[in-house]
Amino acid sequence: MRAPSARRVLLEASRIAAILATSMARRGFLRSLTSPLGAQNGVLSRAVKGLSATRYGAHHGLLASDGYAEFAAKLPIADYDDLAPWIERQARTEDRVLVPGPVRFYERTSGSSGGAKDVPYGDAFWKTFQHAFSLWLGDLLLHGPRLETGRSWISVSPWTSPGASTALGVRVGLDDDGEYVRGWLGALLRLFWTVPSSVRAVSDPGDYKLVVAAHLLADEDLEIVSIWNPTLFLLLLDTMSARSAELLSSVARGEARAGALRFPLRRASARRLEILRGALAARDWPSVWPRLKWISCWDMGEAARPAAALAKLFPGALLQGKGHLATESVVTLPWIGANACVPLVDAVFFEFEGADGRVRRLHELEERAEYALIVTPEGGFARYRLGDRVRVSGRFLGTPTLELAGRCDDVSDLVGEKLDASFVSAALNELCAGSAFRTLVPVQEADRPGRYALVLDHGACSAEDLDAALRRSPLYAHARALGQLDAPTVSVRLDAAERFGRFYADRGARWGGVKAASLVRDPEQGRALARSLGL
Repeated sequence: MRAPSARRVLLEASRIAAILATSMARRGFLRSLTSPLGAQNGVLSRAVKGLSATRYGAHHGLLASDGYAEFAAKLPIADYDDLAPWIERQARTEDRVLVPGPVRFYERTSGSSGGAKDVPYGDAFWKTFQHAFSLWLGDLLLHGPRLETGRSWISVSPWTSPGASTALGVRVGLDDDGEYVRGWLGALLRLFWTVPSSVRAVSDPGDYKLVVAAHLLADEDLEIVSIWNPTLFLLLLDTMSARSAELLSSVARGEARAGALRFPLRRASARRLEILRGALAARDWPSVWPRLKWISCWDMGEAARPAAALAKLFPGALLQGKGHLATESVVTLPWIGANACVPLVDAVFFEFEGADGRVRRLHELEERAEYALIVTPEGGFARYRLGDRVRVSGRFLGTPTLELAGRCDDVSDLVGEKLDASFVSAALNELCAGSAFRTLVPVQEADRPGRYALVLDHGACSAEDLDAALRRSPLYAHARALGQLDAPTVSVRLDAAERFGRFYADRGARWGGVKAASLVRDPEQGRALARSLGL
């Protein structure tokens, strides 16, 4: 019998080590899911203790011994604008303003539904993300597809130009995705990375895509893809198809280049190069990565359509949703045994505001009901209104499972038409079945009535059909009848998704992390986006 290769031995040893490393956290998490009230009380106690040591907590009279009644009475429910002066003070002084301890870095939100926002990460808050990642990894290794190579493309934070920092020298963003999982487990995972963290040195997004694409094409053993937005992978596939000759040249010489930067690639055999030539010409992606077994990405809300498109391109791979994560907090993570997303019940304190205005705790939620989400992660923002609506999809081990239902403020309103994003998304699903990317942009010009401009990457949709669909909204129909709104327009742009992402990247967002939306709500962004896209 042939002895196993050194690579297989390393993979199996690493798998066992990772399972052992995450097993204690997994057992504790499962216990917490069986008793959500007790778990939440423990999280609240730790969070209150930390908050009481901050200037924000002291300002509101919070004591380390306070329970939920005092916590809810003393601390207001807040959104980012409410906390912005405190965040600015935190960055200016790096005192214990919002974070009970040193700020290790600031993470920037995508900014696609508003301005770019910086969120301070201290040790306790950072640990909640590491905890969630460890739980997810352990569940995958125990119950997911059996791995043979372990080769992975893991993009924890979307691309951004490195080197940004605050006035006091605190980093904005991480230099290395592996830092989200610190210690020996993070070092172990890096051994199997297809795309090294060094590619973050590439400052131009076009060059960055080429370098990442070259690394991916050179690795026929790729098994895992873990990204945020599925459109990132779709854009890379388009890049591979459009720039195949250039990329095949890079793979053949074993080096990707971006200006003066050089990146060594895995050595590709003549047979591999021949397979790539044919597969890229035919856009036969399963032949490019015959071992690909698992894709992790956003698949809820506006990411559902591109995620479905990605799943169709890789029918042999399991596509698993990321769960519900935001820069400001982890909310849920996918759990294979639950076949649903379970809340991070042992590290984030949850509150839920119903349509009646009453704030409920996790154990009080009703089946299929929808709530506005309020989070208090350990070491993070207190009673933070995340701006998302969640729906109770079921229960697992006594804890409600949650799915993203949409945003709380998904409305565009130029002249009183109040177009809701859920309504627009449903209308575009009917009209734009052939498109992977589509977004409706409000356009308000100085010398004309406002209008809506639809931009999509593929397919066909007439302006008349779009107008008819939107007129199903009474207020929109009223505005059109009065001449307050001009007829909508439709533009088909093959590079629409990329230009959309570049627009927000130029305004401080993380390229690759921009969330495509069926409806752009902010009219100022709409005007600027219309100019950028020539709508």
